Amino acid sequence: MPPRPGLEDARLLLTAAESLIALALARAREITAHGDEIDAHQVLAERVAYAATEGRAARELVAAVTGHATPSAGERPSAATELTAEEAERRQGLWWYLLLCGLLLLAAETLIANNLSRKERFL
Repeated sequence: MPPRPGLEDARLLLTAAESLIALALARAREITAHGDEIDAHQVLAERVAYAATEGRAARELVAAVTGHATPSAGERPSAATELTAEEAERRQGLWWYLLLCGLLLLAAETLIANNLSRKERFL
């Protein structure tokens, strides 16, 4: 049985796809004279745009799985985009407080609505 593809395989494919998309975009710019003749090449423009969108979706999927995006060709990862484990945990810890506040508001609203409905006389 062949080995199952993993995250490293996805990153490798993403890098290859981004390289191909960059080449396709460059060639499409040449063919359309940087967009001036795009009406004459609508099918090309649509297909290249679709490929670029799919590449972006793949990059976002890898980012969602890993917690941070893989830098695309020509980009350098900045220190601001890299999260340490402590920073990620701190950001996630904030959600517990927000969730607790939401539950407390829900409980308070339930109690107030219950008291108001008891005072109300129904037919």
